[in-house]
Amino acid sequence: MLVIVLGFPCFVSSPESPLQAIIAGRQAIAEIVTDPRSPVILGHSSRTVRVVVSLTIVRRDSARVLLVDARDRLLLFRSLRHPGKPELGTLWVTPGGGVKDGERAGEAAARELFEETGLSVSPGELGPIVASTSGTADLGWMAGEFHDVFFFHRVDQHDVDIRGFEELEASCFAEYRWWSARELEIGRASCRE
Repeated sequence: MLVIVLGFPCFVSSPESPLQAIIAGRQAIAEIVTDPRSPVILGHSSRTVRVVVSLTIVRRDSARVLLVDARDRLLLFRSLRHPGKPELGTLWVTPGGGVKDGERAGEAAARELFEETGLSVSPGELGPIVASTSGTADLGWMAGEFHDVFFFHRVDQHDVDIRGFEELEASCFAEYRWWSARELEIGRASCRE
């Protein structure tokens, strides 16, 4: 399999792909195959140089809020998959974000909800975790294993204030929208087509 390491094309000699190694948290052995006319690489002038590529898996824990209004509509943010690259598409996400070191999930969810919507609630008002999801992904700005927990909070109404977005969030933000259950179902059906 051809991959790029340190800007050079490499052929992985491990029995598994680099992605499999990343997911398993192992190292991959790669061979840098150089053009005989190329300059010396890593102190070797031979045509093939073996290097060990340490693949560290990144784990990101995040806390999110399913914010529903009195009309049973769910708030979602549409964001660019990669900052500054709208051609890579968008995705819809709930308010929320990364859990900081020493922070509990409920505290992170309440903090993120305030930063992203302007709605101030205590962690206790969010109640228990109602759902969780995890898996590996490459979101452009980060790749690795993601683990999200979700809290539920209902409001009569709320005027969303996005002035608290962090720089990365602001650079990816496209729009927000309150979705009815019917609209979510129609959207899900159109995604399957």
